Amino acid sequence: MICFQQKIQVSSGHRELLIVEFEVDDQSAEELAAGLERIRNEAAVFDVIQIPAIGKKGRQTSHIKILADPTKQEQVIALCFQQTTTIGLRFRATEAVALPRQTESVQVGGRQVRVKIVRRPGIGATAKAEADDLLLAGEGYSARAELKTKAEAQALSSPLLADLLDAEIRTERPVAKRSEAPRLHHE
Repeated sequence: MICFQQKIQVSSGHRELLIVEFEVDDQSAEELAAGLERIRNEAAVFDVIQIPAIGKKGRQTSHIKILADPTKQEQVIALCFQQTTTIGLRFRATEAVALPRQTESVQVGGRQVRVKIVRRPGIGATAKAEADDLLLAGEGYSARAELKTKAEAQALSSPLLADLLDAEIRTERPVAKRSEAPRLHHE
């Protein structure tokens, strides 16, 4: 039995983003992780990306990229200076585009799993189970992989999926089954 307990519609289309970037080469890994987690938990921040790099004088450094609400620019910049040892940063506004998506909550073997469903141009709908929900299963890889496959298949077979798909997709392109969808590394 499929039980849909929540449906969250996420807006799609074009939007503006603030990108803040800087490097840190003099803060311990533990302290940087704690600072970035505080930045990540700020409501105005959408994502924090940390990339290992080689900086001046051949030093190992972390390149930090933050995606945030452009209307909160000063707040986000202040947070970067408060939570890290950086003494300078770069920022800019940019445009971004996101595909239409929604999150469905399905029951699989008594476990609730959130599944993100995305409409991909020319492909149809694809599904990705939330990793946090799979980890809560507390089992080995095989059990998590089976839970993931079943949750994604149930979400894609939902009659509620029609809310996500427009008439063109419903009538001209079939919904992609997991085996037909291209393998994507990060969705």
